[in-house]
Amino acid sequence: MNSWTATPLTGVFGATVTGGRLIDVTDASPIWELLRQHLVLVFRGQEFTHADHSRLAHLMGQPTPAHPVVPGHPDYPEMLILDAQQGGKNAMWHTDVTFIETPPAASILVADTVPPFGGDTLWSDTRSAYENLSPAIRNTIEELVAVHRISPLAYWGEPFDTALSRDDADYLFQLALKQPPVAHPVVRIHPDTQRPSLFVNPGFTTHIAGLSRIESEHILRLLYAHMTQPEFTLRHQWQTGDVVMWDNRSTMHYAANDYGNIRQPKLSVVYAASPSHSVYANWGRTFQIGVGAASYLVPPRTTQLAPSINEGWELGWKFRVGDWLEGRLASWTQIASDEVYRRLNDPSNDSANLGRTRRDGQDVQLNARLQPRLSAWASLTLQRARIVDPDPAAPLTRGKE
Repeated sequence: MNSWTATPLTGVFGATVTGGRLIDVTDASPIWELLRQHLVLVFRGQEFTHADHSRLAHLMGQPTPAHPVVPGHPDYPEMLILDAQQGGKNAMWHTDVTFIETPPAASILVADTVPPFGGDTLWSDTRSAYENLSPAIRNTIEELVAVHRISPLAYWGEPFDTALSRDDADYLFQLALKQPPVAHPVVRIHPDTQRPSLFVNPGFTTHIAGLSRIESEHILRLLYAHMTQPEFTLRHQWQTGDVVMWDNRSTMHYAANDYGNIRQPKLSVVYAASPSHSVYANWGRTFQIGVGAASYLVPPRTTQLAPSINEGWELGWKFRVGDWLEGRLASWTQIASDEVYRRLNDPSNDSANLGRTRRDGQDVQLNARLQPRLSAWASLTLQRARIVDPDPAAPLTRGKE
């Protein structure tokens, strides 16, 4: 049985919650009580699967579809996959899906993969922000109504450096245009706590109804500047296995876009000299990150494991002799920055960075059809691997194979 303990993260909102595993939860009411009090809850080291994520969401209440415009997970339609390399960035303050009549009450975000640096998420406590406005401003805005609408580019961040293909981006653009605007009060009363909070955000609030453009823009700018003061915000540094929940009715959040992308381009070229002979060339880049214990920043580890960027190319010849023999000869090279290796006999099964490495190899493969029901296959690889630039912690490994 879980016995939750909440440790405040700031002086006004947010808490780290310990004392159990979310996969063991059968009654979500204690979590709801903590969420109403703290607005943002951080659970470390939960190691959630998609099925665990979906189960928790259903325990918390009736999940909404993942998003009115962006497609959800094929097996869990209530779940939105946020992949930075597939357009999943949003470097803009917003509250989730306020452009519909009934926005979701809460959100649950699970960290499956995190960048080696950056990528923090910031939250703003719009409840405390309202309570700390001067009486004159509170009186000015208490009866105002704001219009919310999804911007066709709202889900691709600032700047708009979307990783989506042109066709996908255009498809989502057209869907966004069809989403009608909605109106919400600028000051919203929480249905459970009855406490007021500001319910406008730069991501989806277009204007305040009934005011001139100048009046609307200046009031919204004042509120946004007030809501995002450091005194009303917290910043979460993600670790793999984190589960973070937030009350969507009294917060807004911002996904910092300060970690870039690790691009993985690939290029292949084939020249068929004859029906039985062809020459080909491949080039590509990929990356390797730590797994298991290496995914976590826990003692004795004090620094994040750097990702290894692997770049390689290959030149080869494929041939066929009659109907009985096929073969391939190839020469290739792979260069890796900060190669990751598993430490032998390490009790925590941890990994470390080896440094910059280079591998050169030659491959020979033969596939012979000896009889209609008998074939033979053979493969030989010769490889030389060496450390070109060692990790600073092990300078004597330079040149070792």
